[in-house]
Amino acid sequence: MHNQLPKVLITSNPLDHEGGIANYYKIFFEFFKSNHISLMHLSFGSRMKHFYFFKLKFILYPAYYVHDLVKLILILIKDKNVKIVQVSPSLIPLPLIRDALIILIAKLFKKRVIVFYRGWKPFMLRILKKKSSLRFLFNLIYGLADKSFVLAASFKADLIDLGFNKNSIGITTTMYTESEIAKKIIRSDEKVKILFLGRISEAKGIGDLIDAAKLLKDQGYNFEFTVVGHGDRKGVVESFKKKSLMYGLDEHIKFPGRITGNKKFLKYSESDLFILPSWSEGCPNSVLEALGSGLFVICTNVGALNDVIIEGDNGKFSLAKDYKSLAKQLKWAFDNINYIRERSLRIQQKAKSLYSSDVIIHQFDKEYQDLLYG
Repeated sequence: MHNQLPKVLITSNPLDHEGGIANYYKIFFEFFKSNHISLMHLSFGSRMKHFYFFKLKFILYPAYYVHDLVKLILILIKDKNVKIVQVSPSLIPLPLIRDALIILIAKLFKKRVIVFYRGWKPFMLRILKKKSSLRFLFNLIYGLADKSFVLAASFKADLIDLGFNKNSIGITTTMYTESEIAKKIIRSDEKVKILFLGRISEAKGIGDLIDAAKLLKDQGYNFEFTVVGHGDRKGVVESFKKKSLMYGLDEHIKFPGRITGNKKFLKYSESDLFILPSWSEGCPNSVLEALGSGLFVICTNVGALNDVIIEGDNGKFSLAKDYKSLAKQLKWAFDNINYIRERSLRIQQKAKSLYSSDVIIHQFDKEYQDLLYG
């Protein structure tokens, strides 16, 4: 009977891939339960086995893409239960071109289309606003979507400004799985423990973090940063380690590498603060996992973070690319660490009501049903 339900075909990076989109859909497929809708997944793009071989990945990408397009067409020919095709681009050229063809093929087969914009790059938005020909093509193809989802109210405003119908745009968030959250460790010692978890790169503000740590060390604060993740390119982690050592921060900043699963959530549980000094974002899973773990968040006011973080309640904002602003907000947190630790349970409960997988998956189940039966 389940095989006879209407299907939503979701295209994205392979589910064993690195990154927020793959992690999101791994949770989505694992926990989605519906009496009205079934899901299937189709991989598009580079495979994980080539992730660290950048030249090979670039060379093989067109062949994989053609293969995946052919597979999509065969599925749409053979499986009449596929009623909705969902794509997940970021607002950058390659994903937009990739998913534009998927949208056109889906519409050729008279399928409903959902576009879930997973990343939002200001430079691309500026190009679309400036270049009328590109804006026309973008609106022509992406305007075919029966429903568009974005990760922030400001992103919705951007689409409306480009000419999209506001009633066709929904706002959602990424999510975390409540069952994975480790029990919070109640801390009372003087050392403040701060966690960063994500891709390690200049654009994530890791250089700003190190510069801010230098200021705080010189002012005599007792703290420890744990910077968890892998580099976005060869040698980047080593360069940040070298900078940290040059500043005499070897006792204040640790780089344990990539950590996943239970060990990752234990890192959240033993920390006081989560930090994300990123220069641009969508709606980072790591921030929602941190809130779900009861952590106060210090981050830049980019992407969806303005919708998620309430100043002084569950976090504080610093300016992007400004290590002095970051140090100022960290200093406030250090000086008010007892207040922050006391808020942990309240932060955790609010996050559960807004960002847990049950809440977000229920939202999409309802949206799918509305598209098919509404």
